[in-house]
Amino acid sequence: KKEDKLYKDGLITYSQLFATKNNLSEIRTELVELEKQLSNISLREEEWTLGRTLDEEDLKHEITKLEVDLENLQKEYDLQRFIFAPANGKVVQVGTSVPDFVEAGELLVELEKSDVSKDFVLDLYVPFNANALISKGMAVDVEPFIVDRNLYGWLIGTVMDVDEYVSSHNSLLSDLENQELSGLIERNGPVYKVTVELEKNKNTDSGFSWTNKKGPPFRINSGSLARSFIHVKDKAPIDYLIPIFKEYFE
Repeated sequence: KKEDKLYKDGLITYSQLFATKNNLSEIRTELVELEKQLSNISLREEEWTLGRTLDEEDLKHEITKLEVDLENLQKEYDLQRFIFAPANGKVVQVGTSVPDFVEAGELLVELEKSDVSKDFVLDLYVPFNANALISKGMAVDVEPFIVDRNLYGWLIGTVMDVDEYVSSHNSLLSDLENQELSGLIERNGPVYKVTVELEKNKNTDSGFSWTNKKGPPFRINSGSLARSFIHVKDKAPIDYLIPIFKEYFE
């Protein structure tokens, strides 16, 4: 419109007016084209952003899957290379040596479980035909086979539980985990289990109380064998002398 007014006022020629209008038309066309290109660029940018996001998610998923696969492979490798104990504890005996070949079920080590409560308990198996009646609270003298009682005395214990029934062969095997020892205990007939609590003493090397106060200069490990004597009746020395004198005078 501005150009038309200039033309009517005679300030520009018709050819100038025509050229100006053509230029404006071309500029408008270019502007529309630029707007289309800008719109396409925006769409491509959104597509690229979406594609990048999807690619990143796929990569994260793939990385997670690979990490799980690697962990499983590491576990499988460890199972082939290492032997894992079923419980925490201390190795007390080794059954094989390098470079021995071992088969399934073969004894490799004996493990002492780290169960502190069981470190102070003795399982005593008493013949079922024993005449004495054993009850909770009775005093017990324990002689471990690895200790010389003439030098170190007896371990001091107390009856804490008495089984009411005879120990079956399977229960003995379960407790002792030793076929030969189970057979040795059952050799002279049925037995029942008496649980003895050993008296603790932090001032001795063994950690237990002994009749000679100090005891041996070493610890008593779980699984050690011993024989025990239960105090089923307390009698004064004079009670033993009177029957002797009575028999003598009669």
